[in-house]
Amino acid sequence: MRHLILTAALISICASFVMAASEAPPSEPVDFDATVERIVAAALLDNHAYDRLGELCDVIGPRLSGSDNMARGIEWAVAHLEADGL
Repeated sequence: MRHLILTAALISICASFVMAASEAPPSEPVDFDATVERIVAAALLDNHAYDRLGELCDVIGPRLSGSDNMARGIEWAVAHLEADGL
C-alpha cells in the first residue's frame, strides 16, 4: 500500500512539472542580445569586476560550505554591495 501511495505521489509531481512546462511562452519575446551587449560593453570599460573577483579569490580564498572563509566571503560581499548602494 505504501508503495502505491509513493507511486501516486511521484506521478502527481511529474504531471505538475509537465503541465507547468507546457504553459504558453510570454507573448512578447525578450531581447537578451541587447542586454548581454550592454553588460559586456560595461565590463570591458574597466577592470572593477575583475579586481573584485581577484580580491575575493586571492584574499578570502576558497569558500567551502560552513567554513570560516565562507562566512568571511559573505561579510565581504555584503560590505561591497552596501558600498555600491545595493
